[in-house]
Amino acid sequence: MPPPAPVTPVVLRGIITAAGCSQVDEDRFNWFFTTPDGKRIIVIPKQGDLVSLEIMMEILDPLPMNDGEFVKHHEAVLRRLG
Repeated sequence: MPPPAPVTPVVLRGIITAAGCSQVDEDRFNWFFTTPDGKRIIVIPKQGDLVSLEIMMEILDPLPMNDGEFVKHHEAVLRRLG
């Protein structure tokens, strides 16, 4: 997958939820998810304007999501958030 543009933490949260990840916990600074297969924990920081591209790619690369699905989820999240 080519690198996407950085997104806000809320948008990234919506994208990985749409990709089948499940939120298992959260604290003041982070959301915690499991991958669809339940084998990996994903941590998304709540703070900051944008999630860095490096962190986004670390989160997105192992997910079973192709470029088209990423774009579809991204657009759906943006529509939902208005």
